Amino acid sequence: MSSGPKVAFPGEELGTTEEYIPGEGTYEEDGRIFSSLVGDVICDHDNLTISVRSKNPPVVLQKGDHVITRVIGLYESMVLVEVLMVDGNERAIAGGDTTATIHVSKIDRKYTDDVSKEYRRGDIVRAEVIQSSPSIELVTNYPHLGVIRGLCVRCRFPLVRKGKDLECSNCSHRETRKLADDFGNVRFTRRGE
Repeated sequence: MSSGPKVAFPGEELGTTEEYIPGEGTYEEDGRIFSSLVGDVICDHDNLTISVRSKNPPVVLQKGDHVITRVIGLYESMVLVEVLMVDGNERAIAGGDTTATIHVSKIDRKYTDDVSKEYRRGDIVRAEVIQSSPSIELVTNYPHLGVIRGLCVRCRFPLVRKGKDLECSNCSHRETRKLADDFGNVRFTRRGE
């Protein structure tokens, strides 16, 4: 019979402050240490700490994360996007506000003077986090970053790549965007979609 790590539940008593120092995922009340979440109990006997590590922690945006976003607003000097998910992770992002900005100077390595030539409302864009607090700031000035899925501005049908440009699969209208190198080849689903 094997015994893995002990699993704790919120409010479960883990020990006392005479035995351990409360660590991550715990709280102390009247000299007793309690779990603040569901997870594995980790006892560090060398440092005399006790902590609880969640088996499925919430996603917290960090500098360097690649995120999937949806364009929700275009302004003279920036693009406003909603961060949908961290690329490759289906879990919801922790915290409340997932609105982020991409400054015009961070859209592409080449000079950009009009954000509407690079992005349109509703575009799905892969971006990189350069700041997560106090506000979320993103960049798309690398080849793997940019639009991964877009819709025609005229009829809202999917756009397909034709050389360096895009063409509507329905009305043949041609458009340009700051494209990710894998535009049209990315599949993702977000919970609830």
